[in-house]
Amino acid sequence: MYLIIGKKDCPSCIAAKGLLSKQYQEDGIPFVNKCLDRMSQVERDVWTCFIKDDLQATTVPQIVKLVGGFDELKQLLGDNYEGITIETGQEAA
Repeated sequence: MYLIIGKKDCPSCIAAKGLLSKQYQEDGIPFVNKCLDRMSQVERDVWTCFIKDDLQATTVPQIVKLVGGFDELKQLLGDNYEGITIETGQEAA
């Protein structure tokens, strides 16, 4: 699944939605669109902080691929998670 964070009149945001809509029709990969222009000021501020502080980006769209839960993360990482315990998130001693 993909997450698009963008604005309603942004040409690149519109193009990204179109591309992911086509991908969904072909492969069934869903996406969620978060439009900053259609949010309350508080919600927009939270997403803007996420874009700037966490993604370290300054433009939209920002497109994030969502992995899923822990099982999907393990599958994605393959053997790279071996030795990490679920309880602590740290390598076993």
